[in-house]
Amino acid sequence: MGSKLLRPVLDGEFWMIGDNPQLGAIQGLSADLARATALPAQQCVDHHVYQSRDGRWQLWGCIRGTAVGRVLYRWEGESLLQPHWRQTGEVLRADRARGESVDDLDTREWLQSPFVVRNGEWWLMFYGGHGTGQTADGARPGAPAERACRTWIARSA
Repeated sequence: MGSKLLRPVLDGEFWMIGDNPQLGAIQGLSADLARATALPAQQCVDHHVYQSRDGRWQLWGCIRGTAVGRVLYRWEGESLLQPHWRQTGEVLRADRARGESVDDLDTREWLQSPFVVRNGEWWLMFYGGHGTGQTADGARPGAPAERACRTWIARSA
């Protein structure tokens, strides 16, 4: 059978849509300071893009190397082709009371790899965790958060 292996390739120049955000009190190290101290730098990784009901594009990504560990962050753009989307300042952090990821090493927060799907009028966000079990009420790590468009409501799975 002559199956052809397909792989994605860049078609033209790439452009930045999710610049490394300023996170205030939980800001991680810059790349230059990280090199000087041999500590990890704050980096944007594990992204997911989707279009909200109002037609704006949403980008959720994991920010690793913050002062508290890994958090999720949101940017918003008017177009997929628009560079440097607006930083919303919206940060999702691990919530130990809900059984979300707080790693056993240095009690670092650990949320990662957001993935958003639409189910009728709701968008469901799924994300990964690390080093967690269940809370007393049975909540599981990486439980989805739901929102009607841009207001998230935490829910246990």
